[in-house]
Amino acid sequence: AALVTLDPDTANARLLLARDGRGATWSRIPQDLPPKPQRFDPSCCVLGARGFSGGRHRWEVALGDEGAWALGVARGSVRRKGWVALQPREGIWALGRCGRRFRGFSAPET
Repeated sequence: AALVTLDPDTANARLLLARDGRGATWSRIPQDLPPKPQRFDPSCCVLGARGFSGGRHRWEVALGDEGAWALGVARGSVRRKGWVALQPREGIWALGRCGRRFRGFSAPET
């Protein structure tokens, strides 16, 4: 499995990144971060520091038992400003959990 380091320059201000860059936690209070064109705002997203353009990739992740989360891949050109839907039409392919319900983010909903 590939190790993913998250890119702090793309992280929404409500995502607290782990010191090693390998995890993120949502915060009710946003951090005071400098505005950057690559930073997601207001969507609560972050990208990996390294991208890829093809091939097969696999990740192993540890996810919390509570709350909601989404995990996926995105085009490097994904929109960063304004609300971004977790949908293929936006350049995002994701899976997630809200409460006890797991889903694939697509239109129509799966």
